[in-house]
Amino acid sequence: MTHRTGKTVSAALAFLLFAVGHAAGVEFKTRTLAEKLAEPELGFLASFDQRHINADLASGRKKACSHADISLELRGAIGFDGNFAYVPNPDEELAFALKDNFDFNEGTLAFWFRCDEFDPADLALKKNIGLFNLDIPWSDFRFNASAYFFGGTLYIASRVFSAENTSVGNCSPVSARLPGAAVKRDAWNQLVWTWDRSNRHQFFFNGEPLNRATVLALPPGAGTPTAGNSAYMAFSCRVWGENQRPHPVALDDIAIYKRAFPEAEVQMRYQSLLLESTKVVNPIVLRFDGRERGRLMPPLLHCWIDARMVNQRPADAHYTLRGSAGVIKNGTVALENGCAFLEFDVPKDAADYTLEVVAGTEKASLEISTPDFSFIGRNPRRDVTPKPWIDPVFDAQKRTVQVWNRKYFFGAGPFPVRIVTDAGLEVLDKGPELYFDSEPVRWQPGETMQGKSFVELRGDGAGKNGAHLQYCIRLDFDGALKVVFTVNGAPKLDKMTLEWQVGNAARKYMLTPNYQTPTADGQYAYAYPANGLFRIPCMLWSASDQAGFCWMPENDANWIHSGNANAFQFNTKTGRAVVTMVAQPTVIPENAAYNAWFAATPTRPAPERQRGNYGRFVINSWWGAKDCASLAPEPAVAAHYIGHYARRSLAPYGMGHGQVLSNPMARYLEHDWDMPGCFVYNMAVRKYDAQTGLYEPHKNTTRIPSSNPCPSLNTLFNDWQVASAEKLLDGEYGDRVNLLYYDLGSPCFLCGNAIHGCAFKDKFGRDIRSIQISGFRDLYIRLLDLLRRHDGVELMTHAQDQFVPFVNGLSDWWLPGEQFRTPLLQDPYAYMTKLAPLFDTEFAGNVLGAGVMFYSWSNPHNRTPQVLESLMAMLMLRDIDWLVAAEHSGANFRLWDVFKHYGIHEPAVKVHRFDAQSEITADNAKLLITYYECPDNYKLAVIVNPTEEPMTAAISVKAPGVPDGTVYDEYRNAPLQLSGGRFQATVPARSFILTGLPAKPYYPLHDGFRWPWPRFSGVALSVASTPGLAIPSDDGGLFRSAPPALGAWPLDGDFCGPDGSGGDSLNYVRLLPVRSSQPLTATVWCRSRDAAPATRVWFSVTLLDDERQPVGETVTANAAGAHDREWEKLTVSIPAEPGAVWARAVLHADRGGMDSRVVFDDFTMEH
Repeated sequence: MTHRTGKTVSAALAFLLFAVGHAAGVEFKTRTLAEKLAEPELGFLASFDQRHINADLASGRKKACSHADISLELRGAIGFDGNFAYVPNPDEELAFALKDNFDFNEGTLAFWFRCDEFDPADLALKKNIGLFNLDIPWSDFRFNASAYFFGGTLYIASRVFSAENTSVGNCSPVSARLPGAAVKRDAWNQLVWTWDRSNRHQFFFNGEPLNRATVLALPPGAGTPTAGNSAYMAFSCRVWGENQRPHPVALDDIAIYKRAFPEAEVQMRYQSLLLESTKVVNPIVLRFDGRERGRLMPPLLHCWIDARMVNQRPADAHYTLRGSAGVIKNGTVALENGCAFLEFDVPKDAADYTLEVVAGTEKASLEISTPDFSFIGRNPRRDVTPKPWIDPVFDAQKRTVQVWNRKYFFGAGPFPVRIVTDAGLEVLDKGPELYFDSEPVRWQPGETMQGKSFVELRGDGAGKNGAHLQYCIRLDFDGALKVVFTVNGAPKLDKMTLEWQVGNAARKYMLTPNYQTPTADGQYAYAYPANGLFRIPCMLWSASDQAGFCWMPENDANWIHSGNANAFQFNTKTGRAVVTMVAQPTVIPENAAYNAWFAATPTRPAPERQRGNYGRFVINSWWGAKDCASLAPEPAVAAHYIGHYARRSLAPYGMGHGQVLSNPMARYLEHDWDMPGCFVYNMAVRKYDAQTGLYEPHKNTTRIPSSNPCPSLNTLFNDWQVASAEKLLDGEYGDRVNLLYYDLGSPCFLCGNAIHGCAFKDKFGRDIRSIQISGFRDLYIRLLDLLRRHDGVELMTHAQDQFVPFVNGLSDWWLPGEQFRTPLLQDPYAYMTKLAPLFDTEFAGNVLGAGVMFYSWSNPHNRTPQVLESLMAMLMLRDIDWLVAAEHSGANFRLWDVFKHYGIHEPAVKVHRFDAQSEITADNAKLLITYYECPDNYKLAVIVNPTEEPMTAAISVKAPGVPDGTVYDEYRNAPLQLSGGRFQATVPARSFILTGLPAKPYYPLHDGFRWPWPRFSGVALSVASTPGLAIPSDDGGLFRSAPPALGAWPLDGDFCGPDGSGGDSLNYVRLLPVRSSQPLTATVWCRSRDAAPATRVWFSVTLLDDERQPVGETVTANAAGAHDREWEKLTVSIPAEPGAVWARAVLHADRGGMDSRVVFDDFTMEH
């Protein structure tokens, strides 16, 4: 008997369907309950075939946790196999106890589901609809596995949480996702989850794998999760905090097996249930990847044979590897438990191979492509000092090292005894000192070595109870100091500590790297991070806006701290720091090594252009790259998307410890590069046509999991990254690159991969994991060397709030601010309240050293001008630049227009902060004022009201060179009267006014498009936008006078409507103040190239009132001969209108086709 999938029906109709087995969907075979129960290694089954919801078979409790007495007799739901199924009522959730029913060590969970009451592909579905949720509390943690629908996607994951339901740092989920469109509504689907004794977890949908088998990392020392009395699994259930289940999901045949099914078995089982199956599942599964063997040799080709499903399990398999020239190698390999591994020595050039395997009577073949490793050995780290640093100056006699703005003084030992800034500030009251049982170690200096970019010092030491020590330190050009010392002599110690005292000028704030709320006594204490670093203290960093001092270890090898909550301590009142590496009586083993990094901060000078960047950092994942995180261009695609870009206008997206598994290199070396348990993200993947140079529209974007490569010094990852960047910069479009952007750009994880050496056993036999400070420094220093050789291309890094001075202090720019979605959803104005201290610490360039570009993508409220104004006020007060992202475009670009008008971007501009100036003041102490000294003796004052009510005050201007007269709130174009050095102003709540002193005239205005205008697609004028494209170099007469010009060029799907339309229609918009009752005249020149017949170009000006509503008629000039490729002048005359406050100029190009080019130049406007 067969059955086609169907919905809930009446009892009579259910009987009919059961009899004839017909409904819309796939046909499945019918099995009896006895056949199901006879399956080997079945440990749990709830089939619903006996017309109840309790289990038919269980090693533990059979009864459901609730509603156990439900009868399915009259519910009339037919399952995938023609027997009864269960469709929960709105108030029902199916749950079973896991105790004795679930073994975390190994198993397979399989169940069937059907979506009747909702469309799985519905993008508007904003409630979590749970398929299953499995939960096991154990130790101080909780294991969870779940699957649920949300927003048109099926999400599946297994993960570890702390007892407080927060993610555990080094235990991120094994996850997968599936587009909801792949899940047919009203049809039965099967979901399978397997896990084995190596903690490899894998998910399958209708027999097909959704992810690669991935290891789930467990917290060290926590043991294995064991299902106790409170462990449960639920189906058709609430997940992730939903108060009620939005829609029930039909269920059938929930089974748990005591064995992890191989991939082939999952596929074969599913196919065996289909009445008509055209797919033949090969019982032999073949996989391949690469295995590294050093940084000067290409990896071995590693192949895996899984023949566990071959009948009678043959003892061996015959293999043949073929290349383009024929057979490379063949032979026979023994199968152990049905599996075997093969390794082949292949050349470093990219190549294609075929692996053929015969096991018993079965055959299988695998097509293999190996990546290009020709970069091996080509880009070693050079001994050079990249700009803006200077070579360190070493005085061997005095044992001093001068770096860019400070001098390190060393005694006989490995630690600095003094650090003095060029301004004469003493960073340390007492330099770091190593103590054995409270007795300091006695040091003797040894050999020294000086390179161009570093200094090395070596020496010996003696300590209590016969301890002998050797040390080696390296001080790099940025002042980052790595100290390694080893202990011999097997001394017996009660305690080993490292202690120092920071000077008063460098201990205003405590960061770990996250800002720590001040304590009454100034005391802070932390345990060594056991389960990751993300927002977990991993350093001692005391700082101010003048100086700072930071300590951070790469690992805790040979520490004995037993979870000591006081492993490292600091007091901001006294400056005293104590790091306790040994906290209990012990004998230190021979050759026990210890390490740490130190640095006086900031570790670099600020960028020359640290404000007024006006969106020049347009981070782009789809500029012509092969995937969203790759620096490797696909030539035809890059030609289409960035061939017309301005020089130095592109910021390609990269990942520091992440890659996309669609990338062949990332996939090939995932095993060796992986950081087990690190964050996994589902990254966007867009296919492209190498012939046309077009990506598929965004609506066709798919997502696949990211990998987590570690930038270890022992792998090829850094070599590959640098080689990829070099290939981009040396390529045809390398001059378009303005900076390289690295997401996941900080060592915020304890890497536990022993393959590349991050995980190892210390001298006590403890399992150690490492923080990749050295690896990240190697990557960024090599990138900086490369970038500086390409006309000063810059480096920007991002890792939410994990700024590590030794690593991110190398980058030119740091991008914080993404991580505040939750507090801002709770309080849209949290920037001015809860988050306010971060603007002086985590976002402060004078604390961090790197230039700060604030990024607020995660706050949806920023799409409203009122909320964005509160953020911009906080940033302007502290001279912090920002990146346009999801912000309200009108507010953002209006403010930038004022900045450009007053020249705030010029390097000579001086900033007078609200907390350090008295020249421009308010008689209301709640108002804060920062002002900028701009070119031509203009000043631009930002007056901020952080309170919840509007504030009126008299503003006194004592700064010289400001005559009485009309000034303006430039942001709102509202006049203010300055008389006798004072003016009255009302500042809106949680906002600002921006006042030019004196007011700088706008007209007559000539705009040669030094800065592109904001660009909008034809779909809407209110969406967030990036600046348009300024063309800086001559390309067939693109300029009417002198470069640059404003170009309307082919658009990516980012600027198209949901259906892909609108990409040919562009508007460039500039909002200008109206400050006279006289008429306006505006002109612009335009021309086209390769124009389609349908090309239309026009220019319009609309007068607006203070609410940005039109006043009078829009005046438009159409380009009559734009198709003729000749320059044409468009002129509009705008009559004066009462109430006009703004003039909105729009340059419109309806290009009529993707190949059409339109250029604007020389815009003018005057009264």
